[in-house]
Amino acid sequence: MAENGAGIGPASSTSRLFKFRVRAVNGSGKGEACAVPNPVQAVDRLTSPEITLDADFKQTHVVKNGATVTLHIAFCGKPAPLATWTKAGGELGVMADVNTTDTYSTLTIESCTRYDSGKYTLLLENNGGRKSITLTVKVLDTPGPPGAISFKDVTRGALTMLWDAPANDGGARIQHYIVEKREASRLSWKSVSEKSSRQMIRMTNLEIGVPYLFRVIAENTYGRGEPCEMTEPITATEVPAPPKSLDVIDTTNSTAILPKIEPTADLSGINNQLITCKTHNLKETDRVIIKTTTERTTLVVKDKTPFFGSGRTSFHAWIPNTKSLVLLKAWSTSSEFML
Repeated sequence: MAENGAGIGPASSTSRLFKFRVRAVNGSGKGEACAVPNPVQAVDRLTSPEITLDADFKQTHVVKNGATVTLHIAFCGKPAPLATWTKAGGELGVMADVNTTDTYSTLTIESCTRYDSGKYTLLLENNGGRKSITLTVKVLDTPGPPGAISFKDVTRGALTMLWDAPANDGGARIQHYIVEKREASRLSWKSVSEKSSRQMIRMTNLEIGVPYLFRVIAENTYGRGEPCEMTEPITATEVPAPPKSLDVIDTTNSTAILPKIEPTADLSGINNQLITCKTHNLKETDRVIIKTTTERTTLVVKDKTPFFGSGRTSFHAWIPNTKSLVLLKAWSTSSEFML
């Protein structure tokens, strides 16, 4: 029996159907009952999710490499909210475990590494609304690999190497970088610099014509991190200087020989590349092949390249590496020119 205006039924009665009747009572006894014609369903009142933070709550959690971090959030709401954990910029790691009840949700990450650092968000949702909270995890570890390696000022036996800072510094300032090199034909690495304070280094005394691989490692107060290593070798070779204008001094039916000259730069970088040849009305799309030895560079004119008139004929050769033209003079019978 309920008093006038009192609530009826326990919380466990939610979603069940009830029939009601009412009668008055006085000193002479109970009166005649009046029944409610239709069944009534008891429904919980909706309340949007709310997060409960205690005095020990920490927005940022700092742990060492290999430790366990636990993010615990208490909440309320009717019906019980759906709880979802996410990590900014990626997925939860394989060592992450989520435990959720009607009143709290806990995210536990065991054996933390630098890759577990980041921002974690708990989203609570029910029919009454949604609520979220973001926490930060900072794992103290060695740095991740530095960014992409690039080169500039490549000359004969020397070059300058540059790289980007690691995307993940391991929760501590990068103290310096370690730079190492090895010949592409060898497996062992040799030190170039143990404590480079800048993200670049100038290297000299490299073997001429030898392809090298380089790698760089960042170091912080917790130790050396993962290396960033090249996948393709590089050779410290000068870009060829523009050839000079030369006259043919000797010819045969197939060859025009020019005076021997000392190259102003190492020409191996353009070995066997195609260059564009033009003479009079000859189109720039017609090609010749360049061949290089230690003593001379040979331009082999493609078969059926037309020459106009008889006697001396000149044409221009465009070498892509130097972005310049060279004027070659030869007899009209020639099909090969040797510098």
